Amino acid sequence: MTVSEPNLEFWVDGGRRGRLAWAFTVRTTSIVRPRAVRYWVAARDRGEILDARDEIHSAPSGSVSALVWNESPRRPAVKRPLPNLTIKRGTAKSASDLVTTDRKGRFTFYDPGSNDVRLTPAGPFAVVRNQLGPDLEKRFTLGPGDGNLIRIEAQDEQNLAQATAFYWTTRAQRFVRRYLPKVVLRRLPTRVNIDSSCNAYWDGRSINFFRASDPGDKIVCPNTAYSSIVVHELGHGVDHYLGGIVGGGYSEGFGDALA
Repeated sequence: MTVSEPNLEFWVDGGRRGRLAWAFTVRTTSIVRPRAVRYWVAARDRGEILDARDEIHSAPSGSVSALVWNESPRRPAVKRPLPNLTIKRGTAKSASDLVTTDRKGRFTFYDPGSNDVRLTPAGPFAVVRNQLGPDLEKRFTLGPGDGNLIRIEAQDEQNLAQATAFYWTTRAQRFVRRYLPKVVLRRLPTRVNIDSSCNAYWDGRSINFFRASDPGDKIVCPNTAYSSIVVHELGHGVDHYLGGIVGGGYSEGFGDALA
């Protein structure tokens, strides 16, 4: 770490009032994780720090991950990166305020703007909507550089179902993209936590998944928004656009094969 020689300067606050201050920069020597901060310290009044400004100007970047059901809701959730997830910055008034994560869940905002971002389980391949409550949302303030790790670690059923449905719909969509026209199944409506149990379906426009059965029900079923069921229902969508679902039995087999 290095510290520059201090200089006497006038520091001016928001009310245009000036104060005599010592100004200097504290800088690390690392070029891998650089850090440089310019300080203004009052020359009087017990050395009060009047201001501190980051002098490293770089595009904020990072990655997004979530806890999802990898195999079944009856097993512990695992952490997975979220690819093809749209992140909105500030009021998202321009295209530069919207970025989409890559296949490893990484993102970068190249243009200057707000450091406040928000995300929901939505992107170019899937738009997840919760049917029993508010949609899952994460808000985060980006720091400089690439150290922004946005983690969605909700453990409750409703939020796990949303994150899981997004992850598996997107993963399956990435696999079938080579066979489908670009506009097909884009931003696929994916509805989760429907207020019934023991089923899931494709309705010609969306894929739909039910909540877990209530305690005391004769048939005990987990939430159906997990891996193999999500991909199976997407398989009906692929069959719909490629073959028109000419046979129900074949389409069931097609969904199983894709899963």
